[in-house]
Amino acid sequence: MAAPKKGASRRQLAILVGGGALLVMLLAIQLPRLLGGGGEPVVASESTTAPLEPATGTGATPLPVPASLAELTTSDASPEAGESQLASFGRFSSKNPFEASSAGGEPLRPATAGSTPIGVRLGRGADLPPPPVPTPRQRPLPRPGSQTESGGYAVIVRSIAVSRGRRLAEAEASNVRRDGLSVRLRVSSDYSTLRPGYYIVAMGVYRTYARARAAREAARARGYKRAYVRRLPR
Repeated sequence: MAAPKKGASRRQLAILVGGGALLVMLLAIQLPRLLGGGGEPVVASESTTAPLEPATGTGATPLPVPASLAELTTSDASPEAGESQLASFGRFSSKNPFEASSAGGEPLRPATAGSTPIGVRLGRGADLPPPPVPTPRQRPLPRPGSQTESGGYAVIVRSIAVSRGRRLAEAEASNVRRDGLSVRLRVSSDYSTLRPGYYIVAMGVYRTYARARAAREAARARGYKRAYVRRLPR
């Protein structure tokens, strides 16, 4: 029993010594790399930047510019206009948006006293004169004794047929005047309300029937019992 135990102890001791030696060797190899950055020189990567040219008259050192930025185009250059695209706004003339313009592009001017009157078409046919202004028609003056002159009520004192002559009718009117009545000789054919073909000796033209009736009573009081009132149209 004592011999096997001694053999097992020796094997464990040999394994322990060998493991310790192996650990020391690994530490001796890896420790310098951990402390000195691996022990291998670091090779700098090639830079992709391109140096900028120094500006004229300055002594500053140019800064490197990445190659990707150097390949970009400048934004100051105006782009080329493609087909059916507007190249520049400078081709159009400026215009006041609050100024009215005509179809031809010229601004409309306000009308003045010597300008073309309103209603006359400009352009073709502009030399045509304006239409004449119609003159008002003058009404003829009414004849004495016509129905256009009179209007109202009249008192018929005497009537004489036209066939007997005007001289006889004027004599009858004179007799009535001598009796104190104011009468006038008229022709019945001038009035639509009277029987045509007679000379009439009539007292005035009264606007109201009451006045005409009072005149009729005055004529009857002077002996003209057949006096009557008739309306004369205007």
